Amino acid sequence: MFFQFIHRDHFQNENFTKKLALGLGEIFEYIAWMKTGFLGTGNMAEALIAGLIKSKTLKPKEIFGFDLDTTKLKKIQKKYRIQTCNTATELALKSGTLVLSVKPQNMAEALRTIQATINSKHLLVSIAAGLSTDTISLMAGKQIRLVRVMPNTPALVGTGAAGFYANKNCNPKDKKRVQKIFESVGIAVEMKNEDDLDSVTGLSGSGPAYVYAFAEALITGAAECGLDEPTAKKLALQTLMGAAKLMLQSKDTPSELMAKVASKGGTTEAGLKILETQNFRQTVIDCVKAATQRAKELKQIM
Repeated sequence: MFFQFIHRDHFQNENFTKKLALGLGEIFEYIAWMKTGFLGTGNMAEALIAGLIKSKTLKPKEIFGFDLDTTKLKKIQKKYRIQTCNTATELALKSGTLVLSVKPQNMAEALRTIQATINSKHLLVSIAAGLSTDTISLMAGKQIRLVRVMPNTPALVGTGAAGFYANKNCNPKDKKRVQKIFESVGIAVEMKNEDDLDSVTGLSGSGPAYVYAFAEALITGAAECGLDEPTAKKLALQTLMGAAKLMLQSKDTPSELMAKVASKGGTTEAGLKILETQNFRQTVIDCVKAATQRAKELKQIM
């Protein structure tokens, strides 16, 4: 179809044929690059698959999956109609972008199975916690285009917050590709320094658990004040969601929004005074710092 619009005399021009070959090569490489494979189809992989399809970033026929757990793989295939592969090697052959969604302790073995298949045309994306790009490259045994991502569990409901770092072999298109994948389930922010992913881990990676702890305390506090637990839970979770949404949409800082709620001598001020006396703010800061430090330690162990 394409060639019917090109006059035959054009093919006698050496520069034209070279440019045509280069252009077609880039098109075919882009088509291959768009095909995304998931090595491992656990919870995070499923969230990404669902997000990619729901956002129409990819069609099911452009998504491939492989998992040693064939029952899990069949379930994913039936639910999302993606393409499945019988081996990790087959997955690598059919995918241009390969998401390494395996546990850190299984990464070395997973990479060994595809080592002979992956090449410079592949874009590898790791969501394994604690494994640096250098460590993964050593496991792969070759120079690879690699992006390391720290996602979080709210991606399971399409509201994730991920930080990512691309190694020196990646190009701008690779970064945009990864950003698009993870923006299908929330937001994705590029880190210029890989060590900053430790801070991302301490903040958004571990952060949901801090929020759950705060929510649990709100619910318990309301129950001890007389509300039945289902009502307390319903109101507490809506309050957290509403406050987060307001912070996202408002130009005011959290402190300014807090001041608008806390009237002098009012109920909110009374509650905030307790948080202040119990050193709430510093406790949360220390919480993020402790998680970040642990991320650094685990990276050294890995």
